[in-house]
Amino acid sequence: MNNVNYDHSPKLNWGGPEDTLFKEWVRRWQFSEEDFSDDGIVDSEKFYSFWSPRIVIVLKEVNSGNGFSLRSFLKAGACNGDGFKDGRATWAPVQRWLLALSDRLGKGLKPGQTNRKDALQTIAAVNVKKFHGGANANSKIVLEQAKDDSKFLAEQLKLYFNKPTVFACGGHLVYDIVKRTLEESIGKLPVVRLPGSDIDFLAVAKDVYAFDIGHHPCMSSRRVHDRRFVDAVMAIHAKLNLEHSREECQPPLVT
Repeated sequence: MNNVNYDHSPKLNWGGPEDTLFKEWVRRWQFSEEDFSDDGIVDSEKFYSFWSPRIVIVLKEVNSGNGFSLRSFLKAGACNGDGFKDGRATWAPVQRWLLALSDRLGKGLKPGQTNRKDALQTIAAVNVKKFHGGANANSKIVLEQAKDDSKFLAEQLKLYFNKPTVFACGGHLVYDIVKRTLEESIGKLPVVRLPGSDIDFLAVAKDVYAFDIGHHPCMSSRRVHDRRFVDAVMAIHAKLNLEHSREECQPPLVT
């Protein structure tokens, strides 16, 4: 973990597509940047190239009494410099999901705490509540904040619509917030099932889907939720591959 920055204070000049939106978000609340918790794409190059579909983990809030950079934290492998214990409850299960998916797709991710950063840098992570919270989120406050911020939250989610993407929502509350927020912004969205899958997906845009993992990662069952996450992503992956194969088989247009 050499040459890793463990300063996880808010960073609104990360260099990601979210930065401009986050600055507007802070101005809307008239808070200081130190009260804000930034999130989103951890490493742009890896996010755009590693997975198909791209993976966005959606959760409630950060476990911090102050503003916090989730992007910076995940870039360091969910480590604060004193060890991995602060991030293990949430991000060790997410790493496990990504490792299981990597095994299916031959991506070569490796297990272990010191390799966690390699997995977490391939995803984006979004909290529906952007101001600091705690280990046990107050659902009423999360709902109220998400409702007040629905315009900004919708704009952040739409930043990831430009290529195939899956929003993996950590529990029913988060899924319901994502669904309501997007429908308020772009209209009623259908719930669909993809071939070979028994998972209900919210069809958000072309090749963009959201689904409910079932629980926050820290409460996930290794057997049930690992399989649910992998099966969901693989169903979208298979659909994309099938569509790509059909496009390659199309005869050239005669002009």
